[in-house]
Amino acid sequence: MRIFSLLFICTTLLFSTPALSLPHDNTQGFLMFQVIQDQIIFDNSNIKSAMLIEREGNFIGLEIELKAPAIDEISRISKAGLGKQLNIVLDKKIITTAIIQTPLGGKLLIKGITRQEAQEFLDSLNHHKQPLAKRENLQEDPLDELL
Repeated sequence: MRIFSLLFICTTLLFSTPALSLPHDNTQGFLMFQVIQDQIIFDNSNIKSAMLIEREGNFIGLEIELKAPAIDEISRISKAGLGKQLNIVLDKKIITTAIIQTPLGGKLLIKGITRQEAQEFLDSLNHHKQPLAKRENLQEDPLDELL
């Protein structure tokens, strides 16, 4: 079984030529450098709760509520990264990016993630939060239990 965690990375994009501007329609063939300034990994040690969000049967995203130390850390990272790109990485793959416009807080809604990726993340949280002796008694639906 793979272990999933969400990784938030604040990056600054740098290009080798200051005057270089990327065309809006096609960026293929351009070399991009990323300088990772800060990151935080979210797993069941710093997530208070997580659940799938649906409206009228349509999958919207994954809502995550953080514990106190993680709230402070994501707030610090996002304040320092205002106007910069935030990459959200799941299982070593960027699932969505955004430009940080305001500091983040204790509740996050992750969009741009598939229902399957969100469910695998929830399954991993539920599986790894219980002692080994109790893992065989996992409920069928991981959303039935509070993280």
